[in-house]
Amino acid sequence: MTHHASRARLVGFLVGLSAACVALDGVAADDVGAEAEVLFRAAVKLMDSGNYAAACPKLAESQRLDPGNGTLARLATCHEKEGKVATAWSEFSELLDDARRAGQWDREKYARARLEVLQPLLSRLTIEVPADVAALPGLLVRRDGVAVRPAAWGIAIPVDPGEHVLEAAADGHRPWSTRVTIGATADSQVVTLPGLEVVPAPVPPRPPRAESGTVAPNAPETASAPPDRAPWSTRHTLAVLLAATGVAGVALGSYYGFRALSDSSDAHNACPTAACTNAAAVETNDEAKSSARAADVLLPVGVAAVAVGSVLYFLAPPGSLRVEPVAGRTSGVRVTASW
Repeated sequence: MTHHASRARLVGFLVGLSAACVALDGVAADDVGAEAEVLFRAAVKLMDSGNYAAACPKLAESQRLDPGNGTLARLATCHEKEGKVATAWSEFSELLDDARRAGQWDREKYARARLEVLQPLLSRLTIEVPADVAALPGLLVRRDGVAVRPAAWGIAIPVDPGEHVLEAAADGHRPWSTRVTIGATADSQVVTLPGLEVVPAPVPPRPPRAESGTVAPNAPETASAPPDRAPWSTRHTLAVLLAATGVAGVALGSYYGFRALSDSSDAHNACPTAACTNAAAVETNDEAKSSARAADVLLPVGVAAVAVGSVLYFLAPPGSLRVEPVAGRTSGVRVTASW
């Protein structure tokens, strides 16, 4: 019993909630209908006084809030009186269809009669779009701010008399616009879109060229050398000298090392035993020992000088150093620096 009672209360709550929503919708609908009715009555009074320019917007809003064939008939008549023949013709056409579906024969007859009167008075505007313009990417054509679709291009469309603004825009092209004035009765005009001007790609500004002895206005005042080269410094010079000295030391040490090996080999061949009585062999052996001592000193000193010079050079601002051997009447090593 408790379960059934809970279900009954829930159902009752939902039914009450639905009724409340319906009631609120009814209140909202009544408010909208009341506003539409007030606008309609105010517009009728304005039409009776001949103030169609003020009456037509009120009738249009009333029709939007609460659509009805009676309001639509008044709105079409108002626009006809205002001189907006094309708008009135469109609204009478809509009224004819709606009245026929609703079986309102009197309104259908009235709409047909007005259409017969307005048809020969219509002014028309044709917008021609050449094939090359139609092929532009993103082409958009507007009449009075409203897009004109490709299906309407080249068709004589009824428009209200007065001034109309035509616009065209496409990707990468300059927008185009023009104004055309349509006559009040049976006017017919054709506007052909011209080729749209291509927007040139932006060209980056060139830096100002400084005259001889002057500094360009936008150039840094301290820039006195090309940006890809740094000024030659004292550290560069010291590094190059150390490296050159080290290379020379390595070369000379290598020479004495090879000479020591050669003299030692000659002395050993001349006097293979430890007790040697050959004075020439003893002298050659002593020269080998002297050369070996010189090589022992020159090689590590040269390597150290090359290492220190390299470290100093690469820690300094970037420069250019080239070390190359020189062969000819005098042999050696040539060090070339550029700055």
